[in-house]
Amino acid sequence: MEIEKNCRCWYAVYTAPRAEKKVRERFQQSGIEHYLPVQMVTRKWHDRLKKVEQPVLTGYIFVHILPEEMKQVLMTYGAIAFVREHASPAPIPDNQ
Repeated sequence: MEIEKNCRCWYAVYTAPRAEKKVRERFQQSGIEHYLPVQMVTRKWHDRLKKVEQPVLTGYIFVHILPEEMKQVLMTYGAIAFVREHASPAPIPDNQ
């Protein structure tokens, strides 16, 4: 799929291990449109149960950006690289 110059597309971004929520916070501060699918799970500590928010897909966050915003995404601490196809960032079709 070819990247259009003036089209906002969704891309998957690899994150540092266990850094998805921190990267989400940094994207919010930078004004980068993003999506991190999360679910609430119950975790058991030795003295209690606690509900915590956990990413559905560990190691990934999704961004909805223009091609010229890719550098800004990669300069965000914790964002490692775009998921690529044929050596270029792979846009995700809107219907997915």
